[in-house]
Amino acid sequence: MVRLMAWCLVLCLAIAGQAAAAPKRVDPVAQAINRIKRSAHVTMPAPQVKYTLGRAGKGMTLVNGTPFLLQFYFKGPVTKTVALKPGKSTDIALVVGRYEVAVEAKATKRNVVIRPFYGLHDYRTNAHYWVKIFIKKAKK
Repeated sequence: MVRLMAWCLVLCLAIAGQAAAAPKRVDPVAQAINRIKRSAHVTMPAPQVKYTLGRAGKGMTLVNGTPFLLQFYFKGPVTKTVALKPGKSTDIALVVGRYEVAVEAKATKRNVVIRPFYGLHDYRTNAHYWVKIFIKKAKK
């Protein structure tokens, strides 16, 4: 009886140790997109697109036309995040498919409120997409 209890204690500790050793993986891109989706945001406009013949397009060009650092989040067949400095642009490659897309600005000045963008976009083969983020003053 003592052996059986000792074996049960070892087995129970082993199972508990496995559960404790396998923490749930946190996806920072999914967290950021969910945070933006749940907060006040602007619907992300569809990107401009140019269709190509033959081989698939190179992907997407991101343009930051703001004085702020922009953080782009893509979650779909692949997950990607891109930080883009003010006035800069970059090309990225995405796998074809449907993506949740979010963009937020990192304001460095006080009293500056910039709503993040969120949307669902489909990216197809034989196409190149352009996303340009710029500042438009609010109407009074």
